[in-house]
Amino acid sequence: MRISLLDKRENFDKILKATLSNSTFLSGRTDELSTKFYINRYLNFIATNKLPTQVFQVLKNEYSFSTSIWKSVIQKQYVHLAIKPALRKILSHRAIELPSFFSAYLILGGNHRIRLFSNVSNATVVILKKGERHDYIERGGHV
Repeated sequence: MRISLLDKRENFDKILKATLSNSTFLSGRTDELSTKFYINRYLNFIATNKLPTQVFQVLKNEYSFSTSIWKSVIQKQYVHLAIKPALRKILSHRAIELPSFFSAYLILGGNHRIRLFSNVSNATVVILKKGERHDYIERGGHV
C-alpha cells in the first residue's frame, strides 16, 4: 500500500520510527545521529538525497509497466525525475529524521512490513511493522 494511503489509515511516521528503532536489524549499533530522509508518498519510498540512484531499480521495475501508453510515459518520467538526488528533496512530500544507519537503504513502506534495499548487498531486508502480528509473516501473509 502506498504511503499516501497509509497516512490516512495510521500515523505512518510514528510507526516507521518505532519499527526501525526497535528492529533487531539495528540492535548493537549505537548510532545516535539522525539524518533527514525524504518521503515520496506516491512512489512509496523514503530515502536520503545522497542515496545512489542504482538502489531505486526496484521502483523503476515496479512502475515501468502500465496498460495505458500515456500513463506509462508520464509514470516513467516521474520516476526518473523523483529518484534523482538533486530532485529527490523537491519532489518529496515531507521529510523525517531517522537513524543515520538507515541512510544506506531505500525504505519502502507497506501494510504490514517495511522493506529495505541497499546497493551494497543484493539482499532485501524485511521488517515487520511495530504492532503487527508475527503470525502474519509465519503464515506467509495469509491470516
